[in-house]
Amino acid sequence: MLCARAGARHVYAVDGSTGAAAMARACVAANGLSSRVTVLAGDAETVSLGEKVDVIVCDGTGPLLLGGGLLRGLAVARNRWLKPGGVVLPDAASLHVTGVDDRDHLVEAKEAWAGVGSAVGVDLGAAMAQQ
Repeated sequence: MLCARAGARHVYAVDGSTGAAAMARACVAANGLSSRVTVLAGDAETVSLGEKVDVIVCDGTGPLLLGGGLLRGLAVARNRWLKPGGVVLPDAASLHVTGVDDRDHLVEAKEAWAGVGSAVGVDLGAAMAQQ
């Protein structure tokens, strides 16, 4: 949504989780961006965008950046979808680790993300309703 608001002609959001993709579609619709943001459930090897893109933005939230096939999927996405001369953002990452198993922390984290949504003017209500 932020890329669309920043001026991208069209944004393709790809997520391997059908549940996350459904929540993302709801958030996109709630923010009036359905005509400019297409949310696709699947992975970089199976999803078809129908066109090459100028920029790939990766959220980098795989397990420890290295697990869950994040880097492999990013390489596949780059090779399949990126136009010559295009860029992948970010182009570097740092890894910081801590262990947490705390429902109170989950509530606090959701409140923090709700604040982020408010700060940048997007409605994340569909994601925040997840238990």
